[in-house]
Amino acid sequence: GCCASSNAAFRVEFDNVIQRHCGPGTDIKAERQAIKKDVNRQEDMIEQLALSFSGTKDSVACPVVDWVLGPEISDPDKHFELRMRNVSQTYRFIYTDVNYGSTNDLCEVFLATKGDDNGSNANDIIECVPKKRQTMFPTNNGNNKINPSVQGRPLPGGAMIVFFFPNGYEDPTCGAIWNIIKGIYSKRFKNGNLPGSYWGGDKIEDEIRKDLDPEYDFKKWKKGVRSRLGPAGDGAEMKRKKIMGKIPHIYTAIVTTLPDCQGQKICSRMMRQLNKIADELQMACYLETGGERHKQIYERYGYKVVETWSMVSKLDDPTVWPSYDGMYSMVREPEK
Repeated sequence: GCCASSNAAFRVEFDNVIQRHCGPGTDIKAERQAIKKDVNRQEDMIEQLALSFSGTKDSVACPVVDWVLGPEISDPDKHFELRMRNVSQTYRFIYTDVNYGSTNDLCEVFLATKGDDNGSNANDIIECVPKKRQTMFPTNNGNNKINPSVQGRPLPGGAMIVFFFPNGYEDPTCGAIWNIIKGIYSKRFKNGNLPGSYWGGDKIEDEIRKDLDPEYDFKKWKKGVRSRLGPAGDGAEMKRKKIMGKIPHIYTAIVTTLPDCQGQKICSRMMRQLNKIADELQMACYLETGGERHKQIYERYGYKVVETWSMVSKLDDPTVWPSYDGMYSMVREPEK
């Protein structure tokens, strides 16, 4: 069809642009294949995302993730392992989908590097060893094992997952991924029911039940998380579809900075690099974010608010866990 052929033509231009911005010493096709085969790199990437979003006592959690996880595990320090387990599992599904291109192959995972505008140090990735890491990883047989190899191994300081839509709106991951994630928190939760997934088996539910504070109802917590995933995932996709429609655009889906690497202008490096790519391709950029703090950050890089919206769960008692009213859809137009 026309979309397939235009995507093929765009892929050539897209690869050329990405190659120029990755530096002359990088074979981007080989790099993509290498990442698919390197389990440690994939797990490091997933943990980087989870650490950045779930927060610690010294760093602010993503407000959307905070709201979805609910009041039962709202303390980033006290509930560190439980929050990390849930957030990392969610991003494992998303990252696996991105990595294998099952829904949109016009996608890139960018890591923050020390590169400058002259192309030097273009492949020198900014890394650091977190003070606190997730040590328990679910395995397919249902056992949680301590992974000693992660201790002392650095993680990427910053990461960005970006989708390119030369023909306007398409559903990159959320339609399939959010349904899977919501399924985890429904009747399918206990046994995973997902071939080849990293989500453990029968013991995972018991461990999460044990980790929750005794006063909380496990089934109610699980049902609450599922009810919030709809507004967070599907709601965001509906906004992008309405706002961008047939407009060619770049979806800035995920932007993270490792808490231990903050203060190194990592977000600035990645956003400025993406802006250059967007300007070269002459494509608008779209993102959604939560909270005034994050809105102001993206405004520095040319994004403007086009719509403000709320996330509401009908199951929540608003006096205990109110709706989240600080969601922003933002667009950056390319510079000529």
